[in-house]
Amino acid sequence: MTTSLTPGTAFPEISVDRLGGGQITTSGFDAPFMTVLNVYRGLHCPRCQRQLGGLLAEMDTLNGLGAKLVAISTDPEDRAAKAAEEWGLGGIDVGYGLSIETARSLGLHISSSIADKETEFFAEPGVFLIGSDGVLWGSVVGASPFMRPDAAQILDALSVIKERSYPARGTVAA
Repeated sequence: MTTSLTPGTAFPEISVDRLGGGQITTSGFDAPFMTVLNVYRGLHCPRCQRQLGGLLAEMDTLNGLGAKLVAISTDPEDRAAKAAEEWGLGGIDVGYGLSIETARSLGLHISSSIADKETEFFAEPGVFLIGSDGVLWGSVVGASPFMRPDAAQILDALSVIKERSYPARGTVAA
């Protein structure tokens, strides 16, 4: 069962393997202001490539805001490495092997393969804004590859949050 996370609460502790060695853990996020955790669908997804490419093109702006970009997927290591190489993700932490169970616990939707280039099961996209204190500020979770924020929308959100000390919204649990 897919759940949803409540903004204003601690982001769950998760850990995935990092390309190049080691682990990416949410407790290890070290952005001065906010981490943009981008869960992408996998190597097979050109829309993920485009979204991450847009964010990578804005790395100077992200860094200036005190934000760090991290990308993770359910892909195995070989597919994540190929995506990182082909998509030019060398400047960010890329994690792989996010389990389907953990993806569900983050509120992500799960799809099954409809094409040979896809893995059997994978998480649909999600973007999580996690403060330097480990608290979830907000998220956008998609049920398909098509509906997701682009770089301009993410940068606008980060700018407004920082400039206005804008609080997390949607904090009233269902």
